Amino acid sequence: MIEVVFTSGGAAKLQRYQALGVPEVWFWQDSLFSLYRLRTDGYESIERSKIPELATLDLDLLSRCVLMGETSRLEAIREFRQAIRQA
Repeated sequence: MIEVVFTSGGAAKLQRYQALGVPEVWFWQDSLFSLYRLRTDGYESIERSKIPELATLDLDLLSRCVLMGETSRLEAIREFRQAIRQA
């Protein structure tokens, strides 16, 4: 789950996602990603995704491209594709 927070939400909404059994929640707020992983006693903050397909994703690259996309989606896509090809 990725939630974009404009005015309110964020970690305060984790209980809702826990009730739904969402294993990993990402919040995009103030140009930063915050990641949380569901454990038996609730969510814990994590630095990288635990989802195998996303575990190696460069969050700085993703953040940069999301911000670039605000002015040029095409340029953001090019930057992201080029970076992941080189990885």
